Amino acid sequence: MKKYILLLIISFGIFQTQAQTKGEKKAVKQCFQNYKEAILNEEGSKAVEFLSERTIKYYDKILNLSLHADSTKLVSMGLMDRFMIFALRHRTSPQDLRSFDGKRTLIYAIEKGMIGKNSVARNTIGDVDIEGDNAEGQALVNKMPTPVIFSFYKEANNWKLDLTSIFEATEKGFTKLIENQDKEENEFLLYILELSTAKKPSNDIWHAIGD
Repeated sequence: MKKYILLLIISFGIFQTQAQTKGEKKAVKQCFQNYKEAILNEEGSKAVEFLSERTIKYYDKILNLSLHADSTKLVSMGLMDRFMIFALRHRTSPQDLRSFDGKRTLIYAIEKGMIGKNSVARNTIGDVDIEGDNAEGQALVNKMPTPVIFSFYKEANNWKLDLTSIFEATEKGFTKLIENQDKEENEFLLYILELSTAKKPSNDIWHAIGD
């Protein structure tokens, strides 16, 4: 009888764990879906509710560099960081940038289309792996698996998407795109800015704004 009771307890524990894991995986996918809907609706303030502290800290760093990085610093940076700084300097007044923090910078980037709808429109999350408060979800495009993996972190009991987890893949894509163009890196980045804003970037884009 004792063995039977013990078996029931163990079985119940396994079932409960599986149910909890299934619920957590669903919550991870829902986090991405909530973020996606906010981006598609251009709701920057809502979108950041589903993003990790790591993501906010990245935009803190980008804001600081936008204010203080000179041309020598810029040319030593990766394409993603450089383009984001160019975009902020090109699209935003110095007064606004000085008033931002990382979160406000991120909201602004979403509202101004710097994090565009095409970045999520066809994307969903497929298989999810969870280990403690960390999760990884495979990106699907048009329901087809891709090599891209999104990271999620549980913060204050809620899953949050870490955008920085896909920056390496984005950087590689950017590099490949430039390799197929008849333009030097910086020339191409400024060309993209001009196309997206219908305004030619000035030389001021290379200069630190200052506090």
